Amino acid sequence: MRTTLEYTRLGCDAEVGVEKQLQKLTAADKKAIAGLEILGFQISLFDSLPLDEQLQLLDMTLSDIAELPTMADDLYLAWRRGDTRRLEELLLEGYKVMLKLYDDLIDQRNRRWVPQVPSLTKKSGDTLVVVGALRLIGDRGLVALLEKEGLKIERFSPSAVVAMK
Repeated sequence: MRTTLEYTRLGCDAEVGVEKQLQKLTAADKKAIAGLEILGFQISLFDSLPLDEQLQLLDMTLSDIAELPTMADDLYLAWRRGDTRRLEELLLEGYKVMLKLYDDLIDQRNRRWVPQVPSLTKKSGDTLVVVGALRLIGDRGLVALLEKEGLKIERFSPSAVVAMK
């Protein structure tokens, strides 16, 4: 919540963010949205973390908020360019000293999602799988794990679409 408020203070509007835009497009196309996990699981995950990990996560979040004005621009530019090395530098920084927290919040969930994605791609019609940037990076990220399973992953590039028109 605090991070959301800080983004709002910086002029970001959730109504024009990626998630809201995809929800609007999906509704307009009358397509279904499915989650890789349910909200209740996400809440229980945080609740089940040992107190020391909860405090580490809180400290990291508060530290990130202080750096958010600069970091938000860097994150956006790296994401837009598909610069996974820079995304790793920015997003994995705090987790370098909190390996167990990273395993609990990111790695285990990525591994649980891997079997779900291929089944989504076997449905008729197009399938778009959208996850946060932190899920995409690193050798334990969802992209690397899915490629190890034999899936071909392609980065969507709006500039490539414009160039093809």
